[in-house]
Amino acid sequence: MEAFFASPEYAAAFKDLAKYVKQILPLLERSAYTFVYNGKLTLAGQWSSNVADLIVKVGATNQLKLDIVSLMNGKEAVKPGLGHYLQGVQHIGVTVQDMEKSLEFYTEVLGGKIVVVENNLMGDAMQNTLFQKEELDALAQGVDLKSFGILSLRDAKEALDIKFISFGNTCIELIYFRDAATQNPHNSSVARIPSHIGHVNAMHLSFHVKDDVDLNVFANMLEDECQIRGMKNVVCNRVIRVKSEEERRKVALKYNSSKFWQEPDSLNADRQPEEDFGELEGWALFYCKGPNGEQLEFNQATRTVKQHFANAQKEYNMANNTHFAVLNSQYSQQIEISERVYATFSSAVNASLSTVWNVLLDNIENPGSYNPEAHNYKIIERYDNGLLREIKVLNITVEEKITWNEKTGKIRHTLVNNPLFIGQGVNAVVRPASNNPHEPLVISYTWDWEPYNEEGSKVAQKIQENIAEAVKQIVLNLKTVAEQQENRLQTEVCNDQIAANASKSTSEKFPGATTDLVKRLFSRGEAFDSEGFITFFTDTPVYQFGNFDVCFDKAAIKKSADAFFSGISAVYHDIKMIWEVGDVVFVEMDVTYWRKDGSVITLPCFDIFRVEGDKFSELRIFMDVNPVFNPTIAVPYSASVFTVSENKRLIPPNTMRKHFAEHPEARQRVKTGFAPKWSIANPPKWSIS
Repeated sequence: MEAFFASPEYAAAFKDLAKYVKQILPLLERSAYTFVYNGKLTLAGQWSSNVADLIVKVGATNQLKLDIVSLMNGKEAVKPGLGHYLQGVQHIGVTVQDMEKSLEFYTEVLGGKIVVVENNLMGDAMQNTLFQKEELDALAQGVDLKSFGILSLRDAKEALDIKFISFGNTCIELIYFRDAATQNPHNSSVARIPSHIGHVNAMHLSFHVKDDVDLNVFANMLEDECQIRGMKNVVCNRVIRVKSEEERRKVALKYNSSKFWQEPDSLNADRQPEEDFGELEGWALFYCKGPNGEQLEFNQATRTVKQHFANAQKEYNMANNTHFAVLNSQYSQQIEISERVYATFSSAVNASLSTVWNVLLDNIENPGSYNPEAHNYKIIERYDNGLLREIKVLNITVEEKITWNEKTGKIRHTLVNNPLFIGQGVNAVVRPASNNPHEPLVISYTWDWEPYNEEGSKVAQKIQENIAEAVKQIVLNLKTVAEQQENRLQTEVCNDQIAANASKSTSEKFPGATTDLVKRLFSRGEAFDSEGFITFFTDTPVYQFGNFDVCFDKAAIKKSADAFFSGISAVYHDIKMIWEVGDVVFVEMDVTYWRKDGSVITLPCFDIFRVEGDKFSELRIFMDVNPVFNPTIAVPYSASVFTVSENKRLIPPNTMRKHFAEHPEARQRVKTGFAPKWSIANPPKWSIS
């Protein structure tokens, strides 16, 4: 042994050993054991338990590989194939006839997330990458390329558009060939082939090669492996144009794959700047045929494009409560999910489907009116049947994509880009299962969030107890508003004659000059014009407003009016009926007041006027005005002169709005600055029409 270590042969073989080996220690081997599991030698059985333990501890994992085992056993190993170079299936490509419809189906119907969009792919390299095998077959047979269905990307007569769509665990690539001169044609420039299973369809299967593998080298390895196995049809396309199979085999290694980044040995070297690769920067691929002629692709996604796939996969996970891990060469550990935030509540509602649905849509725009936990909400973006909204709920600011479908009666609130949770809330109106028209609809709300990290789990524990009450309040508030609106809209069940009379102008039902005088007086009040208001009274009037002190002269009336106007933002007289009996006028109406804080109160009112000539000698206003200045006093919705039998509501005739829009004097006063406050105050800022 000493002679061996001292030999020139040993010195030559191990002269560079110090570069690779840090330390050599002796191992005392006292005994050897054989360990068998399931009829096969284990690691310990092949090298003894002590040696096996040492191999594991020092990380000499190369000793576990089959070729090392076969070398030590003196046996030739069976070729293991190339599976250990792959990460799995990366995407499936589909050549489509209509890109717009295909994109709608895969993203809007099936919920995929767009990863990368690339248009106007053409030129020599792209032609060779996709169609070289077919071109060589056509040349060998002396057949025109068009008869082989080969497109003209090389001469830019046709162009290729692609869109990658992520479904979490894999992707779909939409492939669209078109006339290069037309940017958005409705139909593809290629023919459709039968799609049933009796025909081979225009799809391809793409395999994801690990990041640390040279794709050019792998292409040669694949061809060599398949040649050994007798799979002569597995031939990889080259990036440059060739005129024969022999020429293809002699092409330099750097032309085996198409790489979308700057690399000294790549076809793209010195041809375009790095930034020109856009979203596809980091993409690499080569095409080949499978043993049965099926179209295969092998690709790598690194750098910029890899991040796009990762972002789309994360968005898909958030939108669909999935937990697919990003494909990577390194081991990825799943985070344990716990503490699901879940609550659901439902309640019957006595309202029509259209009324309930409109209220559910209003909840999207004005969530604070229904959800006691909703604050600081704003619409970020709108689109057809959906929008993106930011809202602070349970002291957490979230973004949610809201979509609705009136046919199903469902509105979905899906969390977007949330660092703590994935999940959604579903607000729905449920139709009765039976055809019984008297069976009520049901409003339901389901809140389902799930944390996907440790911080999210901690937050979930804090907010869980508040979720159930919040969901309950949302449903009950939606129910209350829907039933209130239904009561206002149910005029069709009332007597047709009553509805017709209610929709007419009061002056048409009870004509008289004094009716016009009343409306002109009200127009002064709604414009806060106290000077004009008192010109309608005699010099010795009697003016009584509820329980306030009675006024006996114009100055006192003006002072009372000014004091009242200073405490509100706007007032509107919703007149139901006016009667003239001799020199007495009776007015039945609702009066709506806008408080300074923006809140609104509507009160029933009855006025009695006495007339002397063309002036009012007496005005008595019978109403309880205290709720205007004391918001704690509750006023029920039914407290209205428009409430009729069975708690139905008549439609107000909008007499005063018509007066400002149509009466010559009123129109002139608006032009001179005496517009009603309800047309300029915010709220309500009604239009005069």
